[in-house]
Amino acid sequence: MGGLLALSKGIDRFNTFVGKNVSWLILVAVFVSAGNAIVRKVFNTSMNAWLELQWYLFGAAFMGAAAYTLLMNEHIRIDILYGRWSRRVQHWIDLIGTLLFLLPFAALMVFYLYPWALRSYRSGEMSPNAGG
Repeated sequence: MGGLLALSKGIDRFNTFVGKNVSWLILVAVFVSAGNAIVRKVFNTSMNAWLELQWYLFGAAFMGAAAYTLLMNEHIRIDILYGRWSRRVQHWIDLIGTLLFLLPFAALMVFYLYPWALRSYRSGEMSPNAGG
């Protein structure tokens, strides 16, 4: 049991490290967005690559911080009923929700999206937008 607890603490430390550091990607995405808007308005020109970079940064930040958000228990839930129940009931709701919804959804995403991602990578698929 001690080994599993050590593994769990290691995973938590890793998620904390990634979650705290990936938040800087949001700031970079904001600067990219602002720079793109300024260039578009001032010089009347822009590149789709900047817009796509902004979305890639946002996606990386979202995916990188998801585990940390779950670890810190800061994910969004409807607190109308949840907040009225005891802490023990809340933990059971979290456990059942994770087992019945989160884990099956994550497994289905990996199962169905992995072949598509692999095929796109092997074929060298790129953005259809010029400059993207």
